[in-house]
Amino acid sequence: MSWQEELRRLDADLAAGRISLREHRKQREELLAAASGGVAPSPFTSPRMPAAQEAVPAWPTAEPVPEPPAPPAPAPAAAPASQGRSAALLESSVPTSAPSPADHRPTDSMRYPPIHEAPTVITPAIPHGTLPSLVPLSPPRDEVPPLPTRPERPDRRKPTWLFLALGVFLVLVLIGGATWFLGNRETSNTTAGGTTAAAPQTSSAVPVEQRVPALPGTPDPNNSTVSVDKGVELGLYPVEAADVYKRNGVSEIVYRASSEGDEQYFLLVIHAGSASQAQAVTNYMRGGALSSGYTVLPADPSVATGTKSGRTMNGTWYSSGDVSVVLWVSQPAGRAEDQLRQHLDQERSELRAALPPS
Repeated sequence: MSWQEELRRLDADLAAGRISLREHRKQREELLAAASGGVAPSPFTSPRMPAAQEAVPAWPTAEPVPEPPAPPAPAPAAAPASQGRSAALLESSVPTSAPSPADHRPTDSMRYPPIHEAPTVITPAIPHGTLPSLVPLSPPRDEVPPLPTRPERPDRRKPTWLFLALGVFLVLVLIGGATWFLGNRETSNTTAGGTTAAAPQTSSAVPVEQRVPALPGTPDPNNSTVSVDKGVELGLYPVEAADVYKRNGVSEIVYRASSEGDEQYFLLVIHAGSASQAQAVTNYMRGGALSSGYTVLPADPSVATGTKSGRTMNGTWYSSGDVSVVLWVSQPAGRAEDQLRQHLDQERSELRAALPPS
């Protein structure tokens, strides 16, 4: 039986359920291997398995089909010893594969071409539409929500004239503001200069007694503005001084006195008829103090110092317009005179700020 008939028999057995699929595959592979390798199949049939050991059919059949007996294969004739294996196979009725040239000579090895000699393989382009699209399919037009519309911008070319007019207006405002500021500044400077120049007139309009600063300590109850004769009665100056005052047009005298601890302050502001008369009164008061035994300080000739009735006294004089200022500060004799001089200078500074010297 040829190997083709064996294959048909195996297929029939499988269809009839006499052998399993695994047994069918195994026998078929053995049959094909024997046929392709040039080896004749065995002349003896394979012993069949007992009925108890046969494979369970792949599916149940209505009635068991009896297996036909396999005809025995004819035994091949023995080949003479002098003949080769190829001659024996050729004389056999069993079909075999054709003789190969490799039976007579070895197969020649072929050199594998290097990569630079390998033929160029051109891969055909992928047809359009074979790959899935990377862009998601858009939903139907009726399902797409409307996009928000951006409000239309007004035409920027139309209000150009408005921006130009606004710019010109701002420039004019800046120029006007700068002009107004500089004009007011000059006016303020001029007014300040005029005020400074007219300060003596304004201060002269204010009564002298209101311009005199208060003395330190407790004020004397007799502080007041008195006439020339009243001053003599109060013992503020001698009668000879009253005559000099009257000759220089003195109309009133501001008297101020105070005490602070052991120190005493004495102030006369004599209002004369003119600035020259006020200077004459100042020179008289200074000369009278120096002729009475007082001496000037070497460090400040405008200050005279001396001792009277157990007290050390420091005095100074100066003129301010049409008034003459006389200031004395005293303390018990024997104490340090530095503090006395310091208090005199402090009070004289305040007087000069209220009544500037001329």
